[in-house]
Amino acid sequence: MKPVALKVKDTAPSILTYRVFGEPIDITGYSFTIKIAFTPEPLVKVAEILNQTTDDKGRFKFSWGADDLTVGQFPFEIMTTFPDSTEKTSPTMQMNVEARIG
Repeated sequence: MKPVALKVKDTAPSILTYRVFGEPIDITGYSFTIKIAFTPEPLVKVAEILNQTTDDKGRFKFSWGADDLTVGQFPFEIMTTFPDSTEKTSPTMQMNVEARIG
């Protein structure tokens, strides 16, 4: 999987789609938490579930504050909590955060 690339001070949300067998599903009642392995403390963000209309099924977003991201390469994972409170954590992925030019 290709690393996720962001820049320091980015504040536009990262919008993702949850899929089952390649198809987006209605994720009403789900929750998603991202944990990025910053040091000394990981950054933890809870996603906002977007309107689950036909065109937006499965879509959720993580919003970033201006000071959330630090330059470097960091492992991260996303934990899904299902409506029945069971949890599943994604395989560890890589995030590359770059400095802005200038």
